Amino acid sequence: MSPKIAQFSKRLPIFAHRFFSTSTTSAHGRHFYEYPILDLPIDPLSFPYSKYNSETTPLLRTFQKNLEKILQSSSGLELNKKRKKLGIRERVTKLLDPGSPFLEFSQFAGYKLYENEEVPSAGLITGVGLIQSKLVMIIANDPAVKAGSYFPITCAKHVRAQEIAFENRLPCVYLADSGGAYLPMQDCVFPGRDHAGRFFFYIAKMSAAGIPQIAIALGLNTGGGAYIPCNL
Repeated sequence: MSPKIAQFSKRLPIFAHRFFSTSTTSAHGRHFYEYPILDLPIDPLSFPYSKYNSETTPLLRTFQKNLEKILQSSSGLELNKKRKKLGIRERVTKLLDPGSPFLEFSQFAGYKLYENEEVPSAGLITGVGLIQSKLVMIIANDPAVKAGSYFPITCAKHVRAQEIAFENRLPCVYLADSGGAYLPMQDCVFPGRDHAGRFFFYIAKMSAAGIPQIAIALGLNTGGGAYIPCNL
């Protein structure tokens, strides 16, 4: 473990280590903690090792290639430059404490899910980081993905983040920049148990439990996108 990582680790609250254990990234998806080296009786020259290594190495390369593509797409760099706006991951980085790790959830949500639409990371960044040395759940719309619109998978990812926040009593910060439901799929956005209506179930549950929630409006938040900042 590098000195920088070790120094930051010492400043984490004790209970934070169950979130930031061994492989956490920054908000830009780069590794923050290093994997520990396992001291196991493995012979790298043995046939089983060579066989499994030859099979898994291409898979890992494909995984990393696809992840890099997702991180690039969800950053919406060109579009944000034209609009003079920060990318979604830049927004999260600026919100977190300097040097804070970010335990991001569901980076592959929406990957090749819809035949005619690309929805990197479901158009939503969710994860746990530190703000003022406190663990906080971040739920951030990505305006570079269909103007932050909600697909069915976006709703499921949003609800899952709220569920984790509620179960672990984590304050929630919503970076709201959404155009509401993705209209061609609006019939699939509302009816399910883990769809848009569930947002407000958890908002009410966390409010009743005294869990702080803050919404920061970073865009026009038109249509259904207005409900999150207006209901807190």
